[in-house]
Amino acid sequence: MPDRLQVETRDVAPRTMWLLGLGFAVFIAGSAFGLLLFFSPDPPWAFDRAAKPEPTLQISPAADLAAYQAEKRQALSRAAEAGPGLRVIPIEQAMRLVAQGHRATVPPAATECQGAACPGATPSARTIP
Repeated sequence: MPDRLQVETRDVAPRTMWLLGLGFAVFIAGSAFGLLLFFSPDPPWAFDRAAKPEPTLQISPAADLAAYQAEKRQALSRAAEAGPGLRVIPIEQAMRLVAQGHRATVPPAATECQGAACPGATPSARTIP
């Protein structure tokens, strides 16, 4: 047996451990600061937030829905001119005419007319009866 025990004097350089600890502390502090900056209510990159108006809530949603439905019902129940040779009729009348077998026929404009679809054109072999 040896009369004197020999032990290791050092495993890792203390300077390396201090630098590693300091680097870890800087990383943790930087991460915390980054998260705080990212999740803050007014981040520095959101300058246009003040220019946008706040959203407004409906005071009475039921009344708003009823007014919207009344407006759409009125639009469906009135007759109007839709263009040259076209007329918009109330939806009730249109459903009654379709149920009776009537179909709308709109002649194509002269610029849109091509082939057998043109009035007065002779039927071709591709025309479906």
